[in-house]
Amino acid sequence: MVLDTAAVAEAFRGWCQARFGQAVELTELASTVGDGFDNQIVFVHPRGPAVPDSWQRPLVLRIQPDAERLETAYREAAIHGWCADRGYPAPRVLAVLEPGELFDVSIEVMERLPGVTMLRAITAAPWRSRAYLRQLAELHAELHALPTTDFPADECAYADRVLGMPREFAPRIGDVKLLRALERAELIATTLEVDEPAVCHGDFHPLNVVVDTHVGDAGVIDWTDCGLGDRHGDVSRTALLFLVASVAANSASERLALKAAGPLMRRRYLRVYESMLPLDHERVRRWEALHCVSGWTQVLALHAGMFDGSNSPDDNRDRVSPQLASWLEARCERAMQ
Repeated sequence: MVLDTAAVAEAFRGWCQARFGQAVELTELASTVGDGFDNQIVFVHPRGPAVPDSWQRPLVLRIQPDAERLETAYREAAIHGWCADRGYPAPRVLAVLEPGELFDVSIEVMERLPGVTMLRAITAAPWRSRAYLRQLAELHAELHALPTTDFPADECAYADRVLGMPREFAPRIGDVKLLRALERAELIATTLEVDEPAVCHGDFHPLNVVVDTHVGDAGVIDWTDCGLGDRHGDVSRTALLFLVASVAANSASERLALKAAGPLMRRRYLRVYESMLPLDHERVRRWEALHCVSGWTQVLALHAGMFDGSNSPDDNRDRVSPQLASWLEARCERAMQ
C-alpha cells in the first residue's frame, strides 16, 4: 500500500511539533521520488525555532512496507551511523519511527544527500561516464577496505542473504530448473567462505549512489542488503547489473544502447576496482551464479504476484520484463560451468 505523500508530510510535521515543542513548518512541497522495490520514499524539509540544526535540512522519510520491518529499520539505521562515523559517505538516520507513531509501519528519518543518482548523472552527461564509473569503483573499494570492528551485523553471512529469497520462494514457484540451480548454488556457496569478511553493501550500483554534480561529492544509499562477507560477492553483483540493464531497460532504444555500453561500463568498473584491491576472477564468476539464482527467483516471484507486501507490486511488474528470467537462467548456467 502506498501512503498519500501529503498525508505523510503532515503527519510528520505534527510529530516534529510534538517532539520539539514548538511550531514546525515544511519549507518545500513534499514529494515522492525514486521509490525502491518495496520502500516508499518521501522528501521533506522541516524548519522551526526549536528544530535542531541537524533536522533543519532536506530529509528523507523511508517508509517500510509493513510493520514486520521494524528490526530491519533499526539495523539499517545502525549501519548508516557506523559508516558515517568512519568517514564513509552514507546519510545518517536521525530517528526510527515505530509502527503506530505515524502510521502502521516503521519510518526512517534520514539525511538527504544532495544531488542526483549516478545513473541520472551519467545519462545527463555521458561524456563524463568514465569519471563517474571511476568514482563508483573507488567508493566500492573504499567500503571493502574499512575495518569491520564493531560492525552492527547480525550472524547472517552474505551468501545467506543472497540465497535467502531463492530458499523462500523457489519451492513455492515450483520451477524444476530453478530448484536444481538452487541446489547447485548451495554447493557453490560452501566454497565462498572467507576468514576476513568485508562490509558488503549488497546492492551497489549507479542508482544507489547519489552524486552532487556541482562539487563532485558522492554518497551511498539503500543499505537494506548490507552484511559481512566475501567482497567478491559484492563486486560480482555490481558487475552483473551492468549486463542486466540491457535486458531490463524499459524501451528498445535503451536496451540497444545498454547492450553496447553495459559491457564497457562493467570492464571500466572492474579495472578501476582492481587497481585498488586485488580480485580473484574465478570467485567473481562463482558468485555470479548465486546472484543469477537470486535474480531469477525474484523475477518469477514478482510476476507470480508473490510480493503483495511491497508498496507498488503492479508498478514493479510493469518495470521488470519476464524475459529477464530467461536471460538470468542462461547466465546462471554459464556461471556454473
